Amino acid sequence: MKNLFLTFVGTIAITTVFYAQAFHFNQNTVTLTKTTAQSPVHWYLEILSDVPVDTTLRWKASFENIPTEWSISFDDQNVYHTVIHHNDSSDFTLYGNLPYAQKLIIGAMLNDVAGNGKVHFNIYNPILPDSITTITYHFIISLASLSELTNSSLIEWKDDRMYFKDPSTTIQLFDLHGKALAYEKYDGYFDLQQLPKNQTFLIHISNSTEHMVVKIQRP
Repeated sequence: MKNLFLTFVGTIAITTVFYAQAFHFNQNTVTLTKTTAQSPVHWYLEILSDVPVDTTLRWKASFENIPTEWSISFDDQNVYHTVIHHNDSSDFTLYGNLPYAQKLIIGAMLNDVAGNGKVHFNIYNPILPDSITTITYHFIISLASLSELTNSSLIEWKDDRMYFKDPSTTIQLFDLHGKALAYEKYDGYFDLQQLPKNQTFLIHISNSTEHMVVKIQRP
């Protein structure tokens, strides 16, 4: 009976070690090169299970040079986290019987702000917290060109002109230091071609009920 008992314990130990290495990534990093007009930005990395059973894993986020104006979301395909912050973490299930790779999906609402930053995730099994795999989503976001500007309830873009849907709409033009700039407003529209080239501007647009700020870069 003593020999049988020792054999049983040894089998349990071997099984535990086998299931500890429960996952892997074929690709650990991805770069998203976009403009602010393409917000929200989404992409994913695939996590693959190395065992035939479901495994509880954990992720922990780390931000590097992410603008405070951005809103970062994350979908581990258990829970869609609408907003995450630096050092947030959560458990999730890695499914062991999927016919395809499970996706870890990043999202970024850019709010018209350019930037170059990274979101890192440490992925680990809570049973073995010292065994960590890091994945990285690298965002390279530039300001939208005039041709990429989108319409809104206040304005409509056409041929590098900003047309006002409400005749009472007013605009104010500023540089990035907050200095008010001179401009000419024509009947019902503002022609962006009058702006100096290779500079970035803030245009404050208002009517009696709405206000918006558009950041544009004149190429």
